[in-house]
Amino acid sequence: MPDSYLVAKPEPTTIGVPEKASQTILFAADQLVYYLAVITGARFATGGDGPDITLKIGLPEANDDAYRVRVTTDTIELTGTDDLALLHAVYHFLEAKCGCRWLAQFEGGEIVPRDTELSIAPCDELHAPVFHHRAFTNFPDIDERTVQMVDWMCKNRFNRFMIFSNVEGVFERYQQILKPHLVLRGMAVEMGHHSFRYWLPPEEFFDTHPEWYAEIDGKRSTDAQVCTSNPAVAETMAE
Repeated sequence: MPDSYLVAKPEPTTIGVPEKASQTILFAADQLVYYLAVITGARFATGGDGPDITLKIGLPEANDDAYRVRVTTDTIELTGTDDLALLHAVYHFLEAKCGCRWLAQFEGGEIVPRDTELSIAPCDELHAPVFHHRAFTNFPDIDERTVQMVDWMCKNRFNRFMIFSNVEGVFERYQQILKPHLVLRGMAVEMGHHSFRYWLPPEEFFDTHPEWYAEIDGKRSTDAQVCTSNPAVAETMAE
């Protein structure tokens, strides 16, 4: 009787996904197929009857962003509270159970081991992030390196990206370059205080509303942040 789950099998291993799966769940399945094939050299496919590995949405009793990794000698089940959490479950499984390491490009890039006899010991683990808000931002620009960063972020279980849009053209480049990759992964997007000048550009508003901008040494300045204590600033931003 085997005491672990043998990942590489003579026949193609099937990965089951929910009916009408979202693009994020299908992406999670594709990532699992790709990395397990690289690690083991075996064949993996999405779909089919009686899947060996199952990706599921569930865990109603768990906190937001939680995921479960369950391994028996017969099957592997990866479950997330939502689509992104399920993708995180896949990356956690590949890291913790299969030996992958998600390093950034400047650190040498990700490490994917080779193991034609990869086996996983039975386990049943529930993981819930300590921090609900897990994000990085671009600085100063958005380009293909930012795409690589988002891939690294998701593999390390970040869940959102904050756009730094004070630099001219950044928001437009976010829409053109970065947005599809964030949508694919189900990651949230936000614009924080690093985008005040985008929403209230001083060249447009300073002459008529100098009080909307920070006061430094008794003078309103276009080289600083907006005046966040001014109620009109919050109202205009909200509009």
